[in-house]
Amino acid sequence: MGDKLRKVYIILAAVTGLIGLIVILIVGGTLLRVDRSSDLPQSAKDTMYRASVLTGTEETLPVWQREIEQGHLSVADYVENQFTAHPYLLSGKDDSAFASDLACVAYNDAFQTDKINGMLEGGSRRYVIEKILSEVDLSYMPVNGFSDPVGTQCGEVEIKSPLENEEGYAFGIRKIEGNMQVKGNEMRTDFFVDQSLRPGQIHVPQTSGQVDFTMEWDTLGEIPGNHDVVILLRTSDGRGNVLTGGKVNIPDFKAIENDSVVPSSIRLGDQEAWYSLDAKDRDAYVNLVEASSDVAVTLYDRYGDTIGKNDLPNSEFETLRAKKQETDPDKTAEGNDGTADNAFFVRVRRSENAAPSVAEISYVLVSSKEVGKTDETGYLAIVSEEGVVPTPRPTGAVSDAEKERIVSCRDEGGNTVEMTRASITFLPLNAYLTELSFLDEKKEPLPIYPEFDMNTFDYSLVGDSFSSVGLEYTAVEGYAAKILMTNASNMLSPGAVGDTVAIQQGENKLSVQVSSLDGTSRTYTLHLLNGQDSGGFRKNTLSKFPASYADGLWLLHSLHPNYRFEAYQTGLTFDEVLDNEDHVDRSLISSSYNPEWVKPGSPVYDGKSWKAARQEVVAYFLDPRNFLTPDGVFQFEKLSFDETAHTPEGISAMVKNSFMDEADPDYVSILLKAGKESGVSPYFLTSRILQEMGRNGESKLCHGTLSGYEGYFNFYNIGSTPNPSVKDGALINGAKYAKYGSKPEEKKITPDEEALLLPWTTPEKAICGGALWIAKSYIEIGQNTLYFQKFDILDNEDGMYKHQYAQNIAMASNEGTRYYTAYASQDMLDGSFVFIIPVYEQMPQEYGLSL
Repeated sequence: MGDKLRKVYIILAAVTGLIGLIVILIVGGTLLRVDRSSDLPQSAKDTMYRASVLTGTEETLPVWQREIEQGHLSVADYVENQFTAHPYLLSGKDDSAFASDLACVAYNDAFQTDKINGMLEGGSRRYVIEKILSEVDLSYMPVNGFSDPVGTQCGEVEIKSPLENEEGYAFGIRKIEGNMQVKGNEMRTDFFVDQSLRPGQIHVPQTSGQVDFTMEWDTLGEIPGNHDVVILLRTSDGRGNVLTGGKVNIPDFKAIENDSVVPSSIRLGDQEAWYSLDAKDRDAYVNLVEASSDVAVTLYDRYGDTIGKNDLPNSEFETLRAKKQETDPDKTAEGNDGTADNAFFVRVRRSENAAPSVAEISYVLVSSKEVGKTDETGYLAIVSEEGVVPTPRPTGAVSDAEKERIVSCRDEGGNTVEMTRASITFLPLNAYLTELSFLDEKKEPLPIYPEFDMNTFDYSLVGDSFSSVGLEYTAVEGYAAKILMTNASNMLSPGAVGDTVAIQQGENKLSVQVSSLDGTSRTYTLHLLNGQDSGGFRKNTLSKFPASYADGLWLLHSLHPNYRFEAYQTGLTFDEVLDNEDHVDRSLISSSYNPEWVKPGSPVYDGKSWKAARQEVVAYFLDPRNFLTPDGVFQFEKLSFDETAHTPEGISAMVKNSFMDEADPDYVSILLKAGKESGVSPYFLTSRILQEMGRNGESKLCHGTLSGYEGYFNFYNIGSTPNPSVKDGALINGAKYAKYGSKPEEKKITPDEEALLLPWTTPEKAICGGALWIAKSYIEIGQNTLYFQKFDILDNEDGMYKHQYAQNIAMASNEGTRYYTAYASQDMLDGSFVFIIPVYEQMPQEYGLSL
């Protein structure tokens, strides 16, 4: 029993010992493998050293040697890494030079290249390195085996677009496009900025043959300034192509946002300023307003390529517009930490049209489609969609609801502001022209009437021998605007600027439609009469006027066929009348209104600023041909009461936001009553009061508060003759008339003056009585237009030039414009108005021009 147990124990001990020995051997072997660290043979070190010298990487050689000694890499792996890394590839060595370098490394003989060159034909550099070195010493074999003998290979490469844009700048996502001969799709691009690596992207639509490619470099985050940039195309066969590079300039951008108002400038000594805008999901709108000097602007897309340039000569504003940029849905879904999908870039530079200067140029950038302005807020970015915004001159009725509609805006501080539409002045930025010329057959500008102005949309021309008309223009939006000219008579349109449209006999209506980026449009129209019209207007009306009146009268007839025009033959020469009107204090202008209109050396004749007007200013307002426009002609309106034309609503529109916009006293009812009783247009009476008292009722005579004459009113300034030697001399004389009549020194009102409701102790008496005085003193003796009341050219019992209602040279023009606005507000501009227009002999050659 004991012997048997002893044998069992002996067997178990032997087995256990054997197992222990096996474990020790396994662990020991593992430890030996883990700790295996043997010095490299000198031949391997020499091989690696030669590679490091050729690639300029001697400093890192010890690190690589340790990796190889520890078995992590091989000599072939090291050499392959050095010869396919960007420092070596950027040297641009071809296969022949590479073969010489590899021979030097492998054989220590740079001329032993025959075999290497043979393998390189159609083969991968990586594979050749691995194969050649493995043949030199099997221990040099790559740790992870041999690579593809061929790999992706790239042949000749042609670059079609440079790294920088056409102006030498690089910003946004720069796209370099070209084509190349390629086999395979394993490739990448590296961008080196001042020798620092930046990731790039390459897009190749197919994997073999002659293919187009696009490479992208996102410059976001690069330091502004000049940089050296190199682009390296690397393929999996171990080769690299230096495609393009050089010096590029990255601008310094200031970010702006949608719906922002940003004061900015081109700084002293600088030539330009740059801005970036992420328009998010919208079209891009950037407006530069109130420029202190002439500037030019350029808009670029997210790739730094030009969308368009604008440079309006001598303009206080410039505009840039662009549609929302299309994006790749796949890229958008992946997310984008670089340049935004809808990023735009703006360049503002000193205009080439401006005089050379290094002075600062200030301006305000407003990044919204429409820009508004008020005295209280300054410039406003219009946030809400407003469609076609109002023009400075109304062309039709505008409802109170439309005027009071709330517009959402943002001010300079980024605050949201809500204002009524009527309280905002909209800048003329979208669908406007700044220049417009119609050309004859010789490409010479035609003398259209009136002189072009961006806010005037209708023009006219009368002649007899037109066959075709061409077009030249400049749009506020420049490149972003679309222009189409048509003739309503034959519907022909030019394809481009400089083309012409055919003109037929009779009436022609040439329309120039200006369309904005979003389709908003306005139309400028030339009403051209070539010969006789079908309605006989030229024969029956124009023939009664000098030829120089024809363009303006044809314009008015084309727009409002119901208007009737009567020629008043004065029998006077223009210069004769001008000499008499340019006399002492007959024609005054406020120096605060326009100092340049004041005659040099003139004393103050009334108030604090009313001085004699320059002769050329008097001539301008005297010449009726300067006012044959839709809003200018109403100074010639026959001022008789017309119950169908003169309504409470029309009066309300005229007094709105004035001191007469009150219910107590009810000025609207009083004015309508005054018009009926006197037979005078209540619009004329309303305008005259606003002219004399001021829109805010600045004169004490409309409140009955003049010291010493409290309770006496004089709304028309009747009898308010100037007396510069006495403070408030004109007001005192007007108050004396309201209290005592025409002979205040007698302090007695005559029966005739009682018929004029004197004394004027209430607003109603003063308004109605003054209307009776106007009718008796002016209307009934032939001064039945605003023009005749300002310029007394009627040879009646008191002679000429003496019985003039106002000294303000612009009185007739200003009040006529008020009439126009009142009629437009009530949609009554197409009424049957009668206009009496003076005709002088020997009239000036020039007319219809801006003063």
